Amino acid sequence: MRVRRANGRARRGTAAVEMAAVAPLFFALIIGQIEISRVGMVEQLLTTAARQGCRYAVIQGNSTLTAKAQALSFLRDAGINTLPGNITIGDDPYVPNAVRMQVSVPYGQVSWLGNSTSTFIGTNTMLTGTASMGKESF
Repeated sequence: MRVRRANGRARRGTAAVEMAAVAPLFFALIIGQIEISRVGMVEQLLTTAARQGCRYAVIQGNSTLTAKAQALSFLRDAGINTLPGNITIGDDPYVPNAVRMQVSVPYGQVSWLGNSTSTFIGTNTMLTGTASMGKESF
């Protein structure tokens, strides 16, 4: 069914022109939403990995290497490969007698859209998860 104007002429191609004008904005919003969702998901996984590592670090007799290995193991199981150098562990400066672990990964390594420069979030942006727990004492 064609829409006709008052003078009787058909308006062919109007929908195509409107789609061409709106489509780039629509797809940019969808891709941006995908990227922001991925950032939130990865930061939650990093926080969980830091929490998992802290659980091992607070037990007397466990080394920081064991705690880092636990965090790396959790991340590998979740499909995130990061370097051990991106995991820091030490005393929490804000809470006495507590351990703090921080796990980081560059966004370019975990992006669903690939490691390209056309993403909305910089590929070198570091995503970080942190956890802190009190040390066990006997």
